[in-house]
Amino acid sequence: MNIGQETRRKMRDMGADGLLEALLAQDDSVCMGMPFEQKMQMAVGKAHAGYVADKIYNLVKRANLRYPQADVRRIDYAKERGLDRVLSGELATCGFSLRGQDVVLFGPAGTGKTYLACALAKEACAWKDAHELHQVPRP
Repeated sequence: MNIGQETRRKMRDMGADGLLEALLAQDDSVCMGMPFEQKMQMAVGKAHAGYVADKIYNLVKRANLRYPQADVRRIDYAKERGLDRVLSGELATCGFSLRGQDVVLFGPAGTGKTYLACALAKEACAWKDAHELHQVPRP
């Protein structure tokens, strides 16, 4: 899309950098026959996806998780670990928070409690939910 320098400057002044970049990234050969509304929807969708990804990244960074790369989709469900795949999936929806419930993870050392807690906290960031991770020493 051809956007003049003055319009670019104004969009940056307004903090619409993501939208500007998405508009500039549109391939004119692909978008040639599209109506303006459809082009704008595509650009706004792309800019919004980038905005959300940045927001999640910043929330995860601020959470200062021990394992920021933890991911509920990469949990090892080996039989000896005794993890319930269905329960983990349910926890990953963060529904417990909507019900005002907490999650307490306990078990022997080295079984992945901290990784699981970090994965759930990261998922909560994606759901835009504020959670606190507390490590409590064993009695």
